[in-house]
Amino acid sequence: MTVILLLWTCAQRVDRVKRIAYAAIFLIVSSAPLLAWQARNYVETGYSGFSTAQDFNLHWYVTASIVADRTKKTVMQQQWEMKDIKLSEQRTKAVNTVLEHPYTFLKIYVKGQLKFWLHPGSLHAMRLLKGYRYDWIPSFAVNMDSLIGGKSILGRQMVYLHHSPFFFWTGVILELVMIVYLSLAAGFFLFGRFMSKSVLVVVGVAIYFSITYFDIGDAARFRLPIMPLICLFSGYAAWLLLTKHPRAAT
Repeated sequence: MTVILLLWTCAQRVDRVKRIAYAAIFLIVSSAPLLAWQARNYVETGYSGFSTAQDFNLHWYVTASIVADRTKKTVMQQQWEMKDIKLSEQRTKAVNTVLEHPYTFLKIYVKGQLKFWLHPGSLHAMRLLKGYRYDWIPSFAVNMDSLIGGKSILGRQMVYLHHSPFFFWTGVILELVMIVYLSLAAGFFLFGRFMSKSVLVVVGVAIYFSITYFDIGDAARFRLPIMPLICLFSGYAAWLLLTKHPRAAT
């Protein structure tokens, strides 16, 4: 948000010094509690980061995904083989793996971004509707790695269709709904004015959640914070289409 405020300030012709000062104050005030927490962590544990979840994800998802892709295994299989690596070595190994295989990392990252925006979240819906999980199906849960390992997206869907039609069709319906929402949200920027500071800040928050996501599973859950924003933009676009309102968004 600080970057957006600074970019917006650079585009203006008045009060630049004052606006830059405001952006700096915002950065200091918003960062102070985080820095205090990291200082506390270092004093108490010798670890200066905000959370060890980052190192955990680097090892168990980033490294595992890259190695699994190159060895044609599933991520779960690779994670099992990596379980004995010491915690102190995990981050170094993850960074080295990314540097050694940047194109593989980029390929997986792009796939993760597509999953972030398009994952239907059918498992969550199934839990709400009938307390149901596809991995409770013994024939699928026991042989999941062998059934989906190395298969394309379409191939995996055929496995789901065979072992759990309810899961498959729930995903199809929710995917169509998601595409409608994203299409309308994109329409917002075609039908309305989006060059306002408030809209840019909201879009910046959405982009932040997206670009910081690597495929660490359950993409729909990580997308939840921006779903209200998608609904906001898609709802406005739908209103413009239904009312044929000539005015742009302000």
